[in-house]
Amino acid sequence: MQSAGGWEQTPTPYGEPRAGASYGGGAVPQAPNVSPGVYGDAHAGGGYAAPPVPPVNAGGRGYGDASSSDAGAGFGMPMSPRSLAAAGFGMYGGKFLNDGASFMSSNYAKYFSTASMRAYFDVTESYVFHKLRLILCPFLHKGSWVRLPETVAGGTAYKPPKNDINAPDLYIPLMAFWTYVLIASIREVFASSGKGSFTPEALATHAWWSGLLWSSESAIIWVALRSASSANHLVSAPILDIAAYVGYTFTYASLVLASKMFNASYVFWFFLLWSTLCNCVFMAKTLKRIIFSESRQGGYSQSMSHNYVLLAVVVAQPFVHFWLSRA
Repeated sequence: MQSAGGWEQTPTPYGEPRAGASYGGGAVPQAPNVSPGVYGDAHAGGGYAAPPVPPVNAGGRGYGDASSSDAGAGFGMPMSPRSLAAAGFGMYGGKFLNDGASFMSSNYAKYFSTASMRAYFDVTESYVFHKLRLILCPFLHKGSWVRLPETVAGGTAYKPPKNDINAPDLYIPLMAFWTYVLIASIREVFASSGKGSFTPEALATHAWWSGLLWSSESAIIWVALRSASSANHLVSAPILDIAAYVGYTFTYASLVLASKMFNASYVFWFFLLWSTLCNCVFMAKTLKRIIFSESRQGGYSQSMSHNYVLLAVVVAQPFVHFWLSRA
């Protein structure tokens, strides 16, 4: 009710206003009309609703349902990263997580979240075993070297590594690469009649030069295949396919370096010659499939440049293996 001197306070369920208290010469302004005994049920008089009482589940743990993903076992505390960040930092925690997710999605995740990228790591234990047997002894491979196609939405594609032994993968090359780097670094501990010492700089040096060789050889082979193209068809393969085929070289190099631990020259030369021969056969079969089988879909035409590419890659393998074995 409005009086001459201002707004008059009406009686509320919580008692009468203090006598004489007023604002601007009048009485105390009217407080929100809240229904007694009920929280959060504000009437039309305006005001802020009190937060509702959290429900108690059947287990009696309180604060929500403990079976949800955001509840801790037995404590009912939020356990997801977003809930913990929001509880600890308020709105800044959620903003931090959102900004971090946006940064990863826009800069790095786009290179690893596509289906084509995930296919290079779609391997199984059976595939890894048979692939290593194929790499280390390609003469025992009795089947075809052609990749298996499959029908997908929008056309045809090749089956992933777990379903095709001839498919390239990046799991084995990456594991073999770091195995080679570790073995090359450990060998320095036993160098100079046991007076050598392991240093992080040596690890970085071996990783740098090995990675440079890997990327350089992959780029050279990719350019050589493109240069062998003609007007009728394009001879090419995805750069990651070429990198996977070249990366298998570190599987041989790891065995060659490990053979140096025996301090017997004949063991080292046996593994070096065997690895070089197997890698030459593997690369020749693989590149021959790319040139004469996979490119035939676009119209194959015989060219001497194709044979030159195969010959150059095979001849280069002994030099690559010898350089890697010097570590």
